[in-house]
Amino acid sequence: MSLEFDTVSYTYPGTSHGVADISLKAAPGELLAVIGQSGSGKSTLLRLTAGLLTGHTGRIVIGGRDVVDQPVWQRGVGVVFQQYALFPHLSVADNVAYGLKMRGMDSVKRRRQALAMLDRVGLASHADRRPAHLSGGQQQRVALARALVIEPRVLLLDEPLAALDAGIRHQLRDEIRTLQRACGATTLFVTHDQDEALSMADRVAIVDGGRVLQVGTPRELYEAPASVRVARFIGHSTVLSGRVVATDRIDVGFTTLCAATGEHRPGDAVDLLLRPEHVQADPQDGCANRIRGTHGTVRYFGSTHRYDFLVSGTSGTNGTSGTGGTATPLLGEGPVVATHSIAIEPRHLRVLPAAPRE
Repeated sequence: MSLEFDTVSYTYPGTSHGVADISLKAAPGELLAVIGQSGSGKSTLLRLTAGLLTGHTGRIVIGGRDVVDQPVWQRGVGVVFQQYALFPHLSVADNVAYGLKMRGMDSVKRRRQALAMLDRVGLASHADRRPAHLSGGQQQRVALARALVIEPRVLLLDEPLAALDAGIRHQLRDEIRTLQRACGATTLFVTHDQDEALSMADRVAIVDGGRVLQVGTPRELYEAPASVRVARFIGHSTVLSGRVVATDRIDVGFTTLCAATGEHRPGDAVDLLLRPEHVQADPQDGCANRIRGTHGTVRYFGSTHRYDFLVSGTSGTNGTSGTGGTATPLLGEGPVVATHSIAIEPRHLRVLPAAPRE
C-alpha cells in the first residue's frame, strides 16, 4: 500500500511553524525515514498521516485514496510513539489486542492473534503481565506488536527508539526492520538520529524548516548530498569555503586543492565537502592535495580515531581560523592519528554550491 504526500502544507494556529508544500511518496512495503532537527516538520507529517492533526492543504493519499475526510480509526494506520502509550491497567496481551477490540473482533480470536504477534516479538511468555513490569525495550516491543496486529496499511514510527539506552536501541533497530519487512507494511519512520535513518531505511527524506531538502537512498545522501545543509544532516564532515580559480582547481585560503569543479566556472564561490574517512594520514610525498600541519583533539572510538587536523600557517580558534585560514579544523578518521600532514584524493572532495554565509 503506497503512501503519498501531494503538496501538503500545514501551519500550527498562531505560529509560522509546520510544513510547506511537502511532496513525498513511499512505495508499497518501503520504509521511508524522515530526518530533521526538532521543529523541522517531521513529526507534523506523521500526525497529519495518522489524522491526529487536521486542516492541511494538499493531499495525503494511502493506497490511491485521499484520507482527508477519514477519521483516525478508518485510515488503517498503526502508530508507535516514542513514549509507548501503553495502557497501564491492561495486561500486555490486552494492550496488543486493543485495536482488534475496537474493530469488533470477538475476544477469543483477538487474544489468539495478540498472542501470535507477541510470539513474533519474543514476548509470548509476558502476555499476562502489566506494562510496568517490563523493561523499556520490552514495552517498545509491545507497542510495535499492538501497531502491527491490526495489519495496518501504513505503519507510523514516531522516534520509537529515542527513549531507550544505546545498547537495546541498536538491537531493536534490526528487530523493527525485520518485522516491518515480514509484515510488508509501508512505513514512515520519523527520527532525528542519522544512524537509525541510514541503517534502517530504504530511502531517507531530509526536512528542514518544514520543507524537503533532498530524498534518496542512504548511500545517495551520504555520498552525493545536494547541498551543505543536507551533508550536515548525514554523517560527519568538514566543509571548506573556496573559490574556483581554474578548471578542477579551488582556492580554499590556506592552499589550492584539486577537485572536479563540474559546471562551476572560475570566480564561482563553492563549498568543498570532505568526509573524515577519506583523509589520508601522513601520506607519502607527491600525493595530491597534501596539507601540512598537526593533529589537535583526538577522539578514540575503539576501531578508529577521529581527530582535528590543524593546518600549518593559519591562526585563530583551534589554530585554524583567521586570514587565509579555515573556519574549523579539518576532521580526519582512521586507525592512526596524523601528526605532520594529510592528503585528500580529488575524487573524495565533493564540490557544492556555496551555502549562504551568516
